[in-house]
Amino acid sequence: MTLTVKIDPRTERALDERCRGEGETRSAVIRRLIEGYLAERPRRSPGEIYDEVTGGRAPSSDHRPVSRDHSRTIKAKLRARYGAR
Repeated sequence: MTLTVKIDPRTERALDERCRGEGETRSAVIRRLIEGYLAERPRRSPGEIYDEVTGGRAPSSDHRPVSRDHSRTIKAKLRARYGAR
């Protein structure tokens, strides 16, 4: 697969210099970085994410219907933790 990445000229020069110094290609370095990124944050199930965000608590029925704003609440908590994408 071919992937195009846009980077600023300063970063490109720094990458080229580092690759030359280490005797590696840009592709090899970027592949290794992507593999490391994917390995550090394994995929979790929706249930695991829900438990992390809510502390494992079941939705409460003694307040207003939570289904109305439940999705918005979960999304806001995930954005706060992991940033917007």
